[in-house]
Amino acid sequence: MFEAGGQVIFNGNDNNPTLEAAHELRQRHGDITCALLKYNAASPYPACFLNLGDAGRLQEAERIRRRNLEHFTEVTRIMRPEYVMPFAGSFVLAGKQCTKDRYLGVMSWDTVGKYVQAQLPRQKVLLLREGMTFDFSRDEILGATYQPVDFTGRESYASSLMGVPYSFDNDCLDESWICTNLPRARQHLWNAQQRFGFVSKWAIHVRVGDSYFAFSLDDSVSRFVPLSTVPKAPFIRCSMDLRLLQRILRREAHWNNAEIGCHIDFWREPNEYHPDIHVLLSFFHLPVEEQRA
Repeated sequence: MFEAGGQVIFNGNDNNPTLEAAHELRQRHGDITCALLKYNAASPYPACFLNLGDAGRLQEAERIRRRNLEHFTEVTRIMRPEYVMPFAGSFVLAGKQCTKDRYLGVMSWDTVGKYVQAQLPRQKVLLLREGMTFDFSRDEILGATYQPVDFTGRESYASSLMGVPYSFDNDCLDESWICTNLPRARQHLWNAQQRFGFVSKWAIHVRVGDSYFAFSLDDSVSRFVPLSTVPKAPFIRCSMDLRLLQRILRREAHWNNAEIGCHIDFWREPNEYHPDIHVLLSFFHLPVEEQRA
């Protein structure tokens, strides 16, 4: 929250206020000139969750967009800012992953602006493009005219980049090194689980060539199993380019970044989200002293 020159600006960025927090902000700070609120979330769900199928991913993406629209509008109603600005949430996938764009549960700030104005007709909505400046004292954008996002042009541009290689595409793959070091990475993850006191019945299967590296989050045992193995639910299957997995094991890439960037495909049964599991998978790599072993 910034207060200066008689203006009060709330910048939520990645911290999406709950309805309770919105009430607290209003009570604590009173009149708010502008609330910059998040309207999307950078997430691989549902785009990378193949257990949903094509129709299921599209349906979940629409559900998430609707949920976010309703939450954004309700937070705005509670905070009652003079202006509200949809902020911090638009992204598009390029390279080989651009085919997942249609399954992302995201939308443009133009969509949010139209929805808010339909639900709260007296609410001022501020929409800006990169490099624009808005003068609150004059109630206008300075030296520019706002143009809505060109979705067709954006999608065409992303598709044109499908052949652009990722940073790991030219890496030398050593699949035997991966297989040798996966148990060490599992032990490192288990050590992290012990520190945090976390165990779970969920099984994790990471694809490596013609097999899965399999382990359960309730013990330190791991093994390789054939692709035809059907694990007992609950389980999550993970699949990615082996050169990326190699980088993750070596701490040259981060599991969480790869997941948010939609580089990891999942099959999850049942389709339940347990955030602690995804957070802890960020420890699935070699310890510092072993990463080059």
